[in-house]
Amino acid sequence: MCLMGTVEAGCTAANFGKYQTFTVTSISGNTLHLGGEPLDTSTSGAGRYPALMIVQKVPHYTDVTIEATGSLTTNYPVWDNANARITICGGVIFFRATGTVKIDGHITTLDRGPQGARQNVIPLLTPTGSTGAGGAGGGNRFIGGYGSNVSSAYGPSIAIDYYTRLTPGGPGNGTSNGGGSGGGIVVIHADTITLGTNGLIYCGGGLGFSSNNSGGTGGGGGAGGTIWLECRVSNLRNNGLVASGGGGGASITAGNQPSGGESGQVAKGGNGESVTSYAGGAGHAAGGGGGGASYSPARTGISATSGSGANGTNTSLSGGGGAGYIRVNTASTTKPIFTFSPSTWDWESINLAPSVPSNLSPSGTDTTPSLQITLTPTLSWTFNDPDSSAPQKAYQVITTRSSDGAVVDDSGKVISVSSTYTIPSDKLSPGTVYYYSVRVWDNHDAASPSSEVQYFKTANAPSAIPTYGNADSTLPTGGSLTPRLTWSYSDQENHPQAKFEIRIFRTVDNVQIHSSDVILSANTFYDVPSDSLTLGSTYFWQIRVTDSSGMSSDFSNAYYFTTNSPPEPLTIVSPVDTYRTSKRPAFEAMIGIDPENDHQHFRIEIAEDAAFTKDLHVRSTESGQSGWEVKTELGFFAKMPSDGVDQSYTNGIVRYTCQSDLQEGKTYFWRMAPIDASSGTAGAWTAARTIRCGNILAFQKKTPIPTTRAASRIVFSSSFQLPTDGVIPASLRVDVCNNGLDPAPTWEECTQSFLNHQMHTISNRAKTTSNWAVNYRITIEANDSLEAIELNAIGFSFELV
Repeated sequence: MCLMGTVEAGCTAANFGKYQTFTVTSISGNTLHLGGEPLDTSTSGAGRYPALMIVQKVPHYTDVTIEATGSLTTNYPVWDNANARITICGGVIFFRATGTVKIDGHITTLDRGPQGARQNVIPLLTPTGSTGAGGAGGGNRFIGGYGSNVSSAYGPSIAIDYYTRLTPGGPGNGTSNGGGSGGGIVVIHADTITLGTNGLIYCGGGLGFSSNNSGGTGGGGGAGGTIWLECRVSNLRNNGLVASGGGGGASITAGNQPSGGESGQVAKGGNGESVTSYAGGAGHAAGGGGGGASYSPARTGISATSGSGANGTNTSLSGGGGAGYIRVNTASTTKPIFTFSPSTWDWESINLAPSVPSNLSPSGTDTTPSLQITLTPTLSWTFNDPDSSAPQKAYQVITTRSSDGAVVDDSGKVISVSSTYTIPSDKLSPGTVYYYSVRVWDNHDAASPSSEVQYFKTANAPSAIPTYGNADSTLPTGGSLTPRLTWSYSDQENHPQAKFEIRIFRTVDNVQIHSSDVILSANTFYDVPSDSLTLGSTYFWQIRVTDSSGMSSDFSNAYYFTTNSPPEPLTIVSPVDTYRTSKRPAFEAMIGIDPENDHQHFRIEIAEDAAFTKDLHVRSTESGQSGWEVKTELGFFAKMPSDGVDQSYTNGIVRYTCQSDLQEGKTYFWRMAPIDASSGTAGAWTAARTIRCGNILAFQKKTPIPTTRAASRIVFSSSFQLPTDGVIPASLRVDVCNNGLDPAPTWEECTQSFLNHQMHTISNRAKTTSNWAVNYRITIEANDSLEAIELNAIGFSFELV
């Protein structure tokens, strides 16, 4: 609800201060759309609205209390004579409350109506009355009652309907001294209005100013203003509402000088009464008394008719101000105030900004963020507004990454009554902590403060690792034109796979040549359709999986494969598994068939562990032929051709001889694989085998044989075979002892006796432990011999001392 009034400079008494109540139905740019009809739609001429208007909002509260020590008044009168200007906020108190208005203090617009006239000052409203020396009293236009020495000056007004306007009291006139200002206007609309013991609403006219020089005349009193109350329940008291006129000022008889305490008495009327004029002191004449206020509807003991302002003791002297007007409307239910046809009243309250949004969900702290199992979570909040009926008009949600404070999503101001917002895709990442805040606007476009931030964490994405192909682009896995692509799936939250998407690229130019699109399936394989691939090409593929919660992984790393079928696996020839070798052993395998009859290269891996990761040695005929040989059709080995071997070598033998020493005494794992020379497709590895590098074989009896006395002689019987090939053939050494339980037994060599099957005499007769014990040890050195060393059986007997 608002008041619209005329304030254009140059207004006259006819068109100044014409206020009317309206509701603002909408705002378009700088244009206000008002509900209700203007009571005067003209734009020119006397009594018309001028071009310049002012719109003031009528405050709307819930409950209002004026405390006993408090006072509610206006800052300025309606018209400021001193500066010859219209004030835009003076003279009127107008507010509404849906609850109770309790008045223990004062609400007053005493002499806040139009200011009184005085000599040499031209007021906006020029009072007229008698031409005598005394100023005329002002009148209240609404009730038509004027002061003595009648004035026709009217104050500004608030239109109620086509026939009724609320007006302040008119100003008093003055020739040599100032007239009193009129009383202002008080309008209150509430459910209940209560006046406390000392509560007062006072809209009286101001007193006329007394003369201050010989022969001067006092000013007329200002008229009482208007009090208009509308409520369902009123708890008022007699004399609590006052809108009486002010008394006229005193005049001084010509030739006399004013003296202290001798000025004429002045008075104001009460409710429904008129105060008569007073006699002045020596050489003085008092002004007329002010008129009482009219009260509607009538109250017991109070006249419903205004008392007029009295003339002074001489008709040429100043008159009292006219009566004001008081009206109290009550009904069983509150009713709209100031209703105009054809529009109807809509309640409008003072708009307060919305409160901080509450009940944010998800909610969490930086140390315990809420877990979200989706990358597009929906955020929600509760809209709160002190104006209970005000709806949400818009919202803004800002989401920030906690680790670095980067804003990842700002919704901007979204015009919507919705209290939910879903973060768009491609804004969030898995396994990341974020925080967000919400701000809202009401239907008057007032913004709330931003909410406190709430933290959430996105769940970890599922994982898919290809198991078909090779992560090494130089070693693509060979396959058919319709290979089955496979992968392993895992999810830290144990959500099952719900769907997958596969894409295949041509390696030579990184062009995508196939997409599976999204497939709803828990399968961990995909058969590439026919006509998707071409023969003899190399590709790489990637997979993205989505779990049952909707969380998706990124596309996996690229895994490479080729459509050229790989050669058949090799067949190992030598050395046999666990075989003892020299420091530079030779490895042989039989060559298989290549399906496309392409040339073949070969690769060998030698390592200290079965996973082929520790001290790995890789040799390939693709990168060099040193150490590589192939057995020709003629039955002897020749150097490997640089472009590999053709199909004529199928079932032939490929051999690789180490070109550097292996470490003696260590066990090594080895395997070989064929490679298609045209596409680089690797065939399957052979099963891993082991060799033992070194030429010494040493062993002894695990448990010595205890004896009661020292053994003095021993003889061996054995079955063995030592090779004789090589520059330095294999050799054997045998040692015996009779104190085998000692920490450091006394060993004696008996190799020749062992070889000749002769008795050997043991010379030792000392021990450090309590018992004697017999033991032996055998050491065989292969030296340069590569033929088999055999030790099939061994036995012995001994004699005691």
